Amino acid sequence: MVYNDKQFIAQKIRLFRKKAGLTQSELGEKIGITDKHICKIETGMYAPSVETFLKLVDVLNIDLQEFGINKAIQNNNFQRESFIKLLYSLDNKKIDLLYSNAKNLLEILTKYEKNT
Repeated sequence: MVYNDKQFIAQKIRLFRKKAGLTQSELGEKIGITDKHICKIETGMYAPSVETFLKLVDVLNIDLQEFGINKAIQNNNFQRESFIKLLYSLDNKKIDLLYSNAKNLLEILTKYEKNT
């Protein structure tokens, strides 16, 4: 079962932030949002976006099983998660270049698959 309850997510984020010894301000700075936004996530007023959730999980080193996400699914998506982390590390210019090249490569692969 995957949990999507804002309060459940809020409690987990707060618990792991405190275990990491971070203030809301420090955590917000690490992931690029304000301490007020962290506060609203931790009180359940806001559910984090997928992007923010992934950053929180990464910075706080939270196993996705804490949120009810099956380990087999997590392992199957290791490359996808690694790729997403790589994308977060790139500046906009590199992302644009990578996107353009990936789009072109997918078009070539699609044509190749149709011909085989």
